[in-house]
Amino acid sequence: MAILKSYAGDFEGAYRVIERGRAEEIPEEIAFEMECRTHFAELAQRGEWRQVLDERGSECVKGFKNSFATIITHRGACRTGDWTTARALEDEFSARSIEKQLQKMIN
Repeated sequence: MAILKSYAGDFEGAYRVIERGRAEEIPEEIAFEMECRTHFAELAQRGEWRQVLDERGSECVKGFKNSFATIITHRGACRTGDWTTARALEDEFSARSIEKQLQKMIN
């Protein structure tokens, strides 16, 4: 429900759903994922690309914990002409993809 509200632009409603979920004791990692997605969707909708880039080191983006947040960060880098950040995200994604493929081959 939080994601649907976020897509509709009802970010306050999305955050309320997340908080209700926490009160119902949904797993914290699910609440974290929904919160990251909602936050970065809100920044993107508002066109706050510099803020998106300022949050590149956040827990949402680090290590591709939330792919949506990472994609929005890449979009922010492209929108602002920060090609160094855009390329760094692409390189990190490529390295992670290769690592996952190698792990599948080994296992």
